[in-house]
Amino acid sequence: MSALLNNPKPTVVRQCLNAVQEIIVFRPELTAQILQVIGRIDLSKNVETMQAIIKQDINEIRDLAENSSQMNQTERVKQ
Repeated sequence: MSALLNNPKPTVVRQCLNAVQEIIVFRPELTAQILQVIGRIDLSKNVETMQAIIKQDINEIRDLAENSSQMNQTERVKQ
């Protein structure tokens, strides 16, 4: 996954980021590792317009991870 997220082609990176969102939903135990990997993405090899779009994708993943974490905590309290 790390190799795909650091691919020089921004479309590959964006497709991988899209798949990462599904991983967070269905495998929340991998969220911390995923956040570490996306934190190391080197955007400098992409043109500025794509950098902004990829940053937006990354922020969406962080938001999803935060919301997923809050939902998991709520479920634990109910049990």
